[in-house]
Amino acid sequence: MSEIVEVAEEAVEEPQQNPIIEWAASRPYWEKYIWKKCLENGQVTDDEMEEAYKYFKMKYELVAEEDLPELSLDGLLPPEDTEMDTICLKEVKNLENVNAIPNDQSLQFGKQLTLVWGRNGSGKSGYGRVMANACFSRGKRIIHPNLKEEEVATEPASAVIVIDDGSEDGQTVQFVDNGDSIPDLKRFAAFDKESVTVQLDKSNAVQFTPGQLVVFDKVNTYMHSIEDRLSSEWDGLKKDNPVENSFAETTSVVSETLLDLSKEATDEEIKVLIAFPEKGDEQIEELKVTRDKLKKLDVPAKKKALGEQQVTLSTYKQTLERVWKLLDDENVTAINELIEEVIRKKGLVKKLGVDTFDDGIFETTGSEKWKGLLLAAKTLYEAELEATGEELESCLLCHQELTEKETQLFSNYWEFLGSSAETELKTAKGKLVAYQEALQTLRLKLPETSDEQPAIKVLLETNKPIVEEVRANIEKIGEILEGWDGKIEKHEVISNDDVPSLKLDIVDALVAAKKEEADTLKDPTENIEKLKVKIVELQHRKITSKIEEQILQYAVWLRWSEKVKAARIPKAAYTGARTEFFNQIVTENYTKIFNEECERLNSNFGLIIESHGEHGDTVIGLKLRFAEETKPTEVLSEGEQKVCALADFLTEIQLDKANCGIIFDDPVSSLDHIRKDKIAERLVEESSKRQVIVLTHDITFLLSMQHYADGSEAETLISTIRRVGHTPGITDPSLPWVAQNVSKRKKVLNAKLQDIGAMISGGAIEDAIEERVKVWYELLREAWERAVEERLFKGTVERFRPSVETNRLKRLDITNELLAEVIDAMTESSKWTHDRAAGLNVPTPDDTEMQKHLDRFSDFITNCTP
Repeated sequence: MSEIVEVAEEAVEEPQQNPIIEWAASRPYWEKYIWKKCLENGQVTDDEMEEAYKYFKMKYELVAEEDLPELSLDGLLPPEDTEMDTICLKEVKNLENVNAIPNDQSLQFGKQLTLVWGRNGSGKSGYGRVMANACFSRGKRIIHPNLKEEEVATEPASAVIVIDDGSEDGQTVQFVDNGDSIPDLKRFAAFDKESVTVQLDKSNAVQFTPGQLVVFDKVNTYMHSIEDRLSSEWDGLKKDNPVENSFAETTSVVSETLLDLSKEATDEEIKVLIAFPEKGDEQIEELKVTRDKLKKLDVPAKKKALGEQQVTLSTYKQTLERVWKLLDDENVTAINELIEEVIRKKGLVKKLGVDTFDDGIFETTGSEKWKGLLLAAKTLYEAELEATGEELESCLLCHQELTEKETQLFSNYWEFLGSSAETELKTAKGKLVAYQEALQTLRLKLPETSDEQPAIKVLLETNKPIVEEVRANIEKIGEILEGWDGKIEKHEVISNDDVPSLKLDIVDALVAAKKEEADTLKDPTENIEKLKVKIVELQHRKITSKIEEQILQYAVWLRWSEKVKAARIPKAAYTGARTEFFNQIVTENYTKIFNEECERLNSNFGLIIESHGEHGDTVIGLKLRFAEETKPTEVLSEGEQKVCALADFLTEIQLDKANCGIIFDDPVSSLDHIRKDKIAERLVEESSKRQVIVLTHDITFLLSMQHYADGSEAETLISTIRRVGHTPGITDPSLPWVAQNVSKRKKVLNAKLQDIGAMISGGAIEDAIEERVKVWYELLREAWERAVEERLFKGTVERFRPSVETNRLKRLDITNELLAEVIDAMTESSKWTHDRAAGLNVPTPDDTEMQKHLDRFSDFITNCTP
């Protein structure tokens, strides 16, 4: 028996743990503690949060570690979806700054299905935009005030919305279009043309949270509150660095270390860093004295002065050498040679000069013209000599015989013309003048020898005798130059025998000594800087040693603060896990429902669902299976876009357990009659689960919805929105005439007949009465047409309905009497609607006769049942 029991126990499988609980159990202790409290009680108390915070700080070593009690999530399960009370929209009224809609209008809503019809421009979309912004919708609708008014309102749009929450008067909320959210209104979702692009092209955060993920989000909220609490504690304990303003503009290893204190620095290291010696003040003073002595040496200034002296002496020496260079043998020889050349050239010029030819005959002897005559004669002579090969015996001009005297004269003329003595004399004189001017300049600018001359000043400090020698030599040079100037002027040779010798070895020795002295001077700047560093460091130690306790406290906070920086909520882990669980719980079901909706709405266009985490939310988007990188709106037609977006919208609201109603503003524009009919059927079906409000201008769609509503148990409220004159948004709690059945049309005809009777009895103008009567008979004729569809043909064929209901043919009971009645009544009604000949002068029917025609219609619809 025991063996059988053991086998049976082995065969029993371990119960599979919930994946959320399994994930939660793997989290750090402090997170798991929050999970446990949320799973057990749905919340974490303040005391429990205190515990969780302590565990959190232990995890990141922000407090001392303690022994942790056992903690298990076994047997716990996340909660299922929470049931919420159902509410519905009852009325929207008192619209302010909503287009041109007056604020005295009210639009009523039924608990199940509400159909609101209005032509284009009737103001219907104004109500739709208000509901879209007040309730949940994708995207933001812009609501303008009445822009035709002289003073356009600047306040936001607003409205009063009444919610039926089961109480006697319901819940009245004031909606203002300023971004504020009213939670109960967000339990209703709106869909219009603005929704399409957002539903299809954008990834949208899912607005509902499955019950199993509510605890997930709740835990995440508590975790973030712990992070906020840590941030607050950090702010409260935050300490400023106590040495922040302690060091003025000086720096040291102490200041640099403390101003940028590392979390790695230990208390012992800090104490050693700021320790101030017992005789620290005395050390500071001794260091200062040493520093000041080094500063007084002013070695850099001395080295600079010695360098300048070297340059001064060398420059002065070079100046003296240039003076003596001009007086050396080479220059004296050159000057004397020039003097000799000038003398020689002067003699030659005198010998061959013009004066030798001046015999008193010509006044122009020596002039250029005279020289020109000689040159022409010489040219003619040379030409004849070349032609004849013989010396001339007669003058070429006067033909007289040339004696030895005349021949010698001509020879002297030719030698004069060929001589360069004058030019050479001029050149030699120019060179000699240049030398003379140079020597004169030198004499005027001989080196200065006063006591204030820099080089003389240095020499006087070191070797006064050499200064006297230089002065004497300079004076001697001046005298020599003055003598030379006179001699050169007279073209007398000069001599430098009495030029004193230049002895400047002492200057070279002095320059070398100055250089050696400068080289031996050691720059104390480095030592001064080292002393300065030691002084500043001791001063900083003195300052910081007095606030050692504050510094150590700051170091403790700094180490704690670094740990705080590492203590962060694992946001990415939670977002990833939430998305994964959301996919497990919702996305698969979302895809299933979406595919079903696409099937029902005939919108299988290859769309797939894609979900991912984003900023802590799960977002869902639609992609084309065959072109995932292309936006659906770039491929699908306008009608296909609307149907797909509608399928996605219906999918989301089915999964949102909090949703109580859906609102549609022209949901079937751009669609063909087949899809309109399918959507009408689908929305009427949905009205059995939640409140459905439809605003439309499409009469075919309206009748289609009315048709399906009549075939269901849905409680239907039908209203009309009209434009009266220039005023849109006028509401009327009735169907438009074109959508009314014969019973309702009978009531409308009866009410209008009463108005006409009042006009007749009140003595109204005949033309006005006739106009009203004509309209009344037009409506009566249309009522008879509607009676043919509804009563005679039993609804087999109806205008605006895409299908022919052949099953209703078996109900037909058309008699000749009924046909005759319809034809006769139509003829009678048409007679009063068409233009009549003025000559007939047929009187306008009175209200009594009109009543007979209405009674005839009433009898027909009574006898011919639908």
